[in-house]
Amino acid sequence: MNTRKPSRRMTEADHESELHPAAKLGPDIKAKIGSQLRSLYGEVANQGVPDRFVEILRCLDPLAGGGSKNEPS
Repeated sequence: MNTRKPSRRMTEADHESELHPAAKLGPDIKAKIGSQLRSLYGEVANQGVPDRFVEILRCLDPLAGGGSKNEPS
């Protein structure tokens, strides 16, 4: 009886990762990248959701009392 696992075929991604190994980033570099991303996108994240989107979401959420217009009453 053969108890060996069948070998997995290498994908294109496997070959790519062998050719270009991932760079290892230290905690100081990761912190700097995080800080820069927060400063870049922080304002966008704090803008909130436009009222028209809130209304669309309210209509789509049956628990919020909106429900779909296609649903039978």
